[in-house]
Amino acid sequence: MICTIERHTTSRGSQSTRPEATGRKARITTLEQHVVDLELEPQDQGDELNATRATNRELMAQLNRHPDRSPN
Repeated sequence: MICTIERHTTSRGSQSTRPEATGRKARITTLEQHVVDLELEPQDQGDELNATRATNRELMAQLNRHPDRSPN
């Protein structure tokens, strides 16, 4: 993503970054991080689902090995 910073000329003719541009840059950085977090969310959910399925398979295998030890 390309971001431009607005500059204005001070009374001495030098350039400085306007506070609004700095605030926008911080907001853009925050939004970019949010996008990254949202992109990783489905992967994290998939990892959790896979771990849950593995645990379920192991519990079912234990029950099948020892049918006389039901949880109830």
